Amino acid sequence: MAAGVAHEIRNPLGVMSSAVGLLKEARVSADERREVVELLEREVNRLNHIVSDTLTLAHTRISERRPLVLEPLIREVLDSLALRYGDVGVESAIAPDLPLVTGDPLQVEQVIWNLTENALAAIKGSGRLSVSAFAQDSMVVLRVADTGCGMTADIREKVFQPFFTTRPGGQASG
Repeated sequence: MAAGVAHEIRNPLGVMSSAVGLLKEARVSADERREVVELLEREVNRLNHIVSDTLTLAHTRISERRPLVLEPLIREVLDSLALRYGDVGVESAIAPDLPLVTGDPLQVEQVIWNLTENALAAIKGSGRLSVSAFAQDSMVVLRVADTGCGMTADIREKVFQPFFTTRPGGQASG
């Protein structure tokens, strides 16, 4: 469990580290600085929620289920990852008419984060990440694809086990 929590914490820390690096550069405009500071604030809040969720893990957490607009959650994650994985091309195709989804905004954002971060980690060097969201029948489909090496059948069987990872030491990449 500790490895899983460390993995979840490393993701926002990686984004924050990249953001601090940008702030140190003299060539960053005032508008870009404001965007980076807002990004840092979001990641600090995300870390706080991860820590809070970890502290209450033994207790049943009541999800804050409510109608959500999915596009801003996807965009926030992709903006955060762009700082960390600048050498990877990111394509997004989010249908403008997506229906609302019901869920806990923090949990939904964490799922999007994990899917995209894992896809980016699978890409060696430069590559492509494609994220699409569209309505299909009465559902919203979120598709994350990458140009990485793919998964073996053995890994596909284990991928939904809690805290499963193929990374050395269970650590997030980056």
